[in-house]
Amino acid sequence: MKLLSIDSSTPCLSVALLQNQDISAQIEVEHHPPAPNPLLSMVDQVLSSTQLALSELDGYVLTLGPGSFTGLRVGLSLVKGFVLATEKPVMGISSLDAWALRVKPSGKPVCSLLDARKGEVYYAVFQKSGEGLASLIPEQTVPPEDIVSNITQPTEFIGTGLIPYRVLLQDRLGSLFVEATLEPQITTAGAAVLACAPRFAKERSFDLEQLSLRYLRRSEAEVRQGKS
Repeated sequence: MKLLSIDSSTPCLSVALLQNQDISAQIEVEHHPPAPNPLLSMVDQVLSSTQLALSELDGYVLTLGPGSFTGLRVGLSLVKGFVLATEKPVMGISSLDAWALRVKPSGKPVCSLLDARKGEVYYAVFQKSGEGLASLIPEQTVPPEDIVSNITQPTEFIGTGLIPYRVLLQDRLGSLFVEATLEPQITTAGAAVLACAPRFAKERSFDLEQLSLRYLRRSEAEVRQGKS
């Protein structure tokens, strides 16, 4: 099976290609607007490095959010174009799940934490094992301070939310805050496709209307429209 995976939920963009249940190529790039979004060129690089064409793929995996409104829409538009052009199926996965799947299993809970801006984060807490993820705290958008009361045991943290809020969480949580140990050389897109591959045949879809993004809160445009 050959699956192309894309994660554009944060400024840390990643693309990965799975062949025969292993990652054969992947790339990760930090994107900061107003620089042009490099996602399409990243896809080209991954395909070129494996000497594959889109037509040779069996399908696509896409992280659906939560995360950057603009980034998620770029990724969704790109994958929709691929699906229409190649008539191959797609499967979606939560970006918080994908980030948590990058963490090496240690027995500790894993907190995926993505910067939602405006003083908030997207987060969820999971128990990770060899079988995958079990949800301990469901996805939600909160101020980072609100996470503290929900962490009652040593927990591994991962994600872009650590960039602005690492010090706050370390100070408030003390020994309960643990920096995550990552699986070696696995991007978020790579983790997503490794998780989806065993379920792809059952959960794949050709219906693009079912491929909905998980925003968890309204976009700026929707907020402004509601006020007008």
